[in-house]
Amino acid sequence: MAMAKNRKNTLPQRKRMYQIVELLKTYGCVSRQFLANKLGVHANTITTDIRAINHSQTSKYDHDVIVNKSQKKGGYELVVKDLTLSLEIELNRQQLTTIRRALENIRQYDYLPLFTDYLNQALEKLDKVLRFHLEETKQHIYFEPIPSSPSAELFEFFLKAIEDQAEVCFHYQSPKNSAGFYYSAFQPYALKEYGNRWYVVGYYNSDFAEHRSINTLAVDRVMDNHSLTGNHFEPKQGFDMTKHFVHSLGMTVDLDVPIENVVLEFEHIQGKFFASKPFHKPYETQDSYEDGTPKQVSMQLRPNFDLTRKLVEMGAGVKVLAPKSLVESVMAKHQAALDQYK
Repeated sequence: MAMAKNRKNTLPQRKRMYQIVELLKTYGCVSRQFLANKLGVHANTITTDIRAINHSQTSKYDHDVIVNKSQKKGGYELVVKDLTLSLEIELNRQQLTTIRRALENIRQYDYLPLFTDYLNQALEKLDKVLRFHLEETKQHIYFEPIPSSPSAELFEFFLKAIEDQAEVCFHYQSPKNSAGFYYSAFQPYALKEYGNRWYVVGYYNSDFAEHRSINTLAVDRVMDNHSLTGNHFEPKQGFDMTKHFVHSLGMTVDLDVPIENVVLEFEHIQGKFFASKPFHKPYETQDSYEDGTPKQVSMQLRPNFDLTRKLVEMGAGVKVLAPKSLVESVMAKHQAALDQYK
């Protein structure tokens, strides 16, 4: 009767498997009998449960955490399969969580050629180890799917040319010119991501002096017939990526367009959106609503297509006060939209 009562009170195997892992996390290497005593079951049941932990397809630990019998320590202990990297680093829960979130950010770019199968496998194992220690089983962060990306071959081509400071040539399919344009001597400086799209920034060393300038080109618009010219280059002295884009919204930088004092007036709700996520920094608040929400702001920018499009997207939520050229550009876009409905 006592045996029947004991079996009746025994935990289901799934719960015992979880308890075994938790006990091993707490006590380290322990004997089979120790686990049996803790769970109130026969030692043979522990052997069966450990086998289930190591082979269960539905296990929380998904094959990466297994229980090994240690000959030296005379008991069972947790190990992580195939993780040969062994580092004596003490990390608290907050640090582990931060690393986990960083991994989730990195892996949204797993379509890039930098992410070989080996790197993806390593990141997957590291992620599972972190989830094990943090006792997480669900995904908590989701990213918007990236709608387009450069081919792995193109990305690798430009990255290698940048590293080697090698001049390249290619045909470029411009949206404004169906025939495209041939860059005979392009010197790539850097790759930059913006708006879910990759761009290559570099100097076009044209045979014609008036065409020599820093260009920003969408990688996915580069056509297949690209190659190295055989020439190497030194980047233009004084060129700085951050400074190059600081007075422009988006990726279009026309140095012939002067920097203007752009003044905007926000409707109250739009001002709140802008305060929580400014589309450009730095900016200065010229006037505020009673609750502190920005009403009028100014920023130093070169008016371009991306800025006009951003302001048009805000509709009645924003009014452009200056410069006059930007006011006229935004008004023309709104008028063109209205004309569609006539």
